[in-house]
Amino acid sequence: MALSRTRRQRPHQVTLQYSSAGTGPWTTFCTLTATPYSCRFDTTTLPGGSYSFRAVATDAGGLSTTSAAVANRVVDNTISSVSVEDPGDYLTGTVPLMANANSTAGVSNVKIQYAPNGTSTWTTACTLNTAPYTCNWDTRVVADGLYDFRAVLTDGAAHVINSATVTSRRVDNSPLRGTDIQTANGSANAGKLGTGDSMTFTYSQQVNLATVSPGWNGTSLAVTLRLRDGNLLGTGNTGDTVDIQRTGSSVNLGTVNLKGNYAKRKKTVIFNATMSAATVTVNGVPRTVITVTVGSNVSGATGVRTVSAASAMVWSPLAAVTNLTGTPSSTAPVTESGTLDREF
Repeated sequence: MALSRTRRQRPHQVTLQYSSAGTGPWTTFCTLTATPYSCRFDTTTLPGGSYSFRAVATDAGGLSTTSAAVANRVVDNTISSVSVEDPGDYLTGTVPLMANANSTAGVSNVKIQYAPNGTSTWTTACTLNTAPYTCNWDTRVVADGLYDFRAVLTDGAAHVINSATVTSRRVDNSPLRGTDIQTANGSANAGKLGTGDSMTFTYSQQVNLATVSPGWNGTSLAVTLRLRDGNLLGTGNTGDTVDIQRTGSSVNLGTVNLKGNYAKRKKTVIFNATMSAATVTVNGVPRTVITVTVGSNVSGATGVRTVSAASAMVWSPLAAVTNLTGTPSSTAPVTESGTLDREF
């Protein structure tokens, strides 16, 4: 802070002082005898509030000059923290939202908010005045898509603190969607796609099998399985992809990114395969499970590699598949559940 002095000689001593709001007595917190006239001040020794600060210079002859006061400086050592729990990658129906909050000034309230992914359009799902800071959120009030989540703490000193953001959590309330994708090794060559291996696609409801492939009723159907190196698709060495095809017609199972390097660089491998469907009941809800079993190689046999690294593959379903009432499937990506393993 600047000092105003009536004498030109260097001060013999400078004291730095504070006063509560500038109205109380002045207290010295630092005495300095050499330039620079500065020191560190531990504000945690003071109650929170408004303070004024000044400097008093005294020369060798005992004459002193006091600076103009620097007023209305707030001391606030409140420590507050807030975080939001990850609600999960995939949200449907009513889901719990949870936050954690603490403050030395006390917690006034905690808001849990959501916004469309990558935007700043925050909407408050709930305002909570006491711990535990949790509430149920009906995801059906928003459109399906990706959302971000955060918690906002207002502490007892009226400070507002935002938590770190949990991003890209998918809300999907389509009645029909993919729920899981799995593979099984049916040959002696673990980690290498070949005859006897299988891939299973599971939906959340029963599907109209004729929308998977025209005229199909779920009985064993001859198809082909195509494995393509990720470098052909722009997904890189560990983005090799499988899709199911049928001569003269379509198979609307979408694509499966194996998240591994199963095909040699720039190679495409074709296998004969059979596709069949079954109905399973989970929690009282009938679901369609489609299994593709790999047969003999048709072309590109030398392009297959053996993989040693475990991964979680991702299935991208198609909206062309519908349930029994004609509702199209969600196209939300489905990540393989369970323990990481080598596919096939």
